[in-house]
Amino acid sequence: MRFDGYFITSDLLDFPNLHERAGALAKTWLRRTVLGVRDVWPEDFPSKKRRLLIVFPCITWVYRMTVFLGIAWLVYYLFFKVLGIVLFMVEIGWFVVLPIWRELRVWFERRSEIKLNRIIIGLGLVGGLIALGFIPWQTTVKSTGWLHATRQHQVFTPTAGKLASMIDFGAAHQVNVQQGEHIFTLTSPDIALNALKSLGMAQSRAAELKGLSGMIDGESKRANLENQQAQLNAEVKLYQDELNRMDLTAPFVGTLQDVDENLTLGTWVQPKQPMAILIDPQSWAADVLVEETEINRIKLGDKAQAYLNDSAFTVLAGVVSEIDTAKLASLQHPMLDAQHGGKIATLPGDKSIPTQGYYKVRVRFNAQPSLHKMTVANVKIETEAKAWLPTVFERVAALFVRESGFKTNHLLYLKLKNHVF
Repeated sequence: MRFDGYFITSDLLDFPNLHERAGALAKTWLRRTVLGVRDVWPEDFPSKKRRLLIVFPCITWVYRMTVFLGIAWLVYYLFFKVLGIVLFMVEIGWFVVLPIWRELRVWFERRSEIKLNRIIIGLGLVGGLIALGFIPWQTTVKSTGWLHATRQHQVFTPTAGKLASMIDFGAAHQVNVQQGEHIFTLTSPDIALNALKSLGMAQSRAAELKGLSGMIDGESKRANLENQQAQLNAEVKLYQDELNRMDLTAPFVGTLQDVDENLTLGTWVQPKQPMAILIDPQSWAADVLVEETEINRIKLGDKAQAYLNDSAFTVLAGVVSEIDTAKLASLQHPMLDAQHGGKIATLPGDKSIPTQGYYKVRVRFNAQPSLHKMTVANVKIETEAKAWLPTVFERVAALFVRESGFKTNHLLYLKLKNHVF
């Protein structure tokens, strides 16, 4: 464990047993400074060297605290939940809590030596720090969100077809369109051929029906031929409707963008293949992912600001318009996923399932971004003030409940939250 510069420092100072001797000096300095007791220094050194020997163990204590916490966290994740929690508590208890408890026990045993003013100052500092933890000063909730046009439509073909015509997008691969304007036209030789076959057979049945007049058994055949003709006409209509669906038009006025660069006349397009996106650039919103410990602070109508990572460093002002009541099962867009450069940590795999609970909050903005593109935005929502200490408690309790998986723990967490906060 001695990778904290112990041997290097020990050799440079020519000081054997550096940890034990420097640690004793640091403890004496701590008691003299905090408790006010006049303990004799374990060893007599010049002031400059003594200060150096006191600083070294203080640095190593911080270093070792970080290392032990990291080991505890690693042990927690390497084993199954129950054993991980037990090993985590053992690691923290043995290497962190126990040394602190031993020193505090010495302070308690020597409480008669502590001056009254030191006790008052110490209690005042501790009480002040605790009081600061309960002062509601956090007035915003910060998170990340997906900025997009409020009204957008994914353009795709319902069935496989050959691209027969397309609107001119220009070099920018985007164009303004009117409602009902033709965007893409696709053809399917198979569907067209089936439509012609059914139409020809329907016409044949119609001719047969005309020839039944004057035949001895004509009326007995009429019902069967009429049924066949009706069925064939229905097939013709079905095929024609399918061909009409391949004539893609704009459902509303907007801007067509993100056009597939591989689309050229004569290209075969697969079913449900995204071809472009039609957006209404007049209205924009952001779907913000808020942690479950913060969702109760947000109300409809709360003001919000979105900070975009564009060249103009745009800031959009808006208000909260929707708050989901159910947790988010998976991320709505890959750009939010940490595995694709986003800020939301997800479980391994391709389902984009967040590692912790998030709720979706929609923020509508009063203005448009400089670039009419979907992007990730950092969103700050102005909410009611909240103290940081109850937030820490809720986060720890939520983590324990989620990782333990016990329903009784969840009920205990709710009771503690209701009674304490």
